[in-house]
Amino acid sequence: MQHKWLNYIIFCLIPVFTGCWYSFSGASVPPNTNTVAIPLFTNQAPLVYAPLSQLFTSKLQDKFLSQTNLKLRSESADLKLNGEITSYTLAPATVQSNNEVVQNRLTMTVLVRYSNYQQSGDNWEQSFSNFVDFSGNFADNQQRLSEEVSEKIAQDIFNRTLANW
Repeated sequence: MQHKWLNYIIFCLIPVFTGCWYSFSGASVPPNTNTVAIPLFTNQAPLVYAPLSQLFTSKLQDKFLSQTNLKLRSESADLKLNGEITSYTLAPATVQSNNEVVQNRLTMTVLVRYSNYQQSGDNWEQSFSNFVDFSGNFADNQQRLSEEVSEKIAQDIFNRTLANW
């Protein structure tokens, strides 16, 4: 039994001594990268929901901080993600034969500019879009729905940036 524990301890310490780390989030943080800047994403969408800029920015910041060892900086960071919310729309998703709307769809699109100041060849600009279908009154559910769609887009951005998916 003691032999198994010794093997386990050695297995766990190998990454420490070799400088190799594995992240269960699937994140692949570039070498010598310690900080990330994610300034407020402005809302440029025609349909305005006042808390959306802060809500989305917080979801994106939380995603990077919880899934990596990166530290958040307001300026002079190794990585920077900035951009704007370009679309926030509500449309019917499912309609019955009598033209009654059964489900609606909230869709959000965010334009992101990624800068890697350690490796300038990794810079990119891309739009990310996702949606949430729902039944019921939009006004009563807008906060929850906005959080859900923001979380989905934050995950997509994280995957494109650090998970190489």
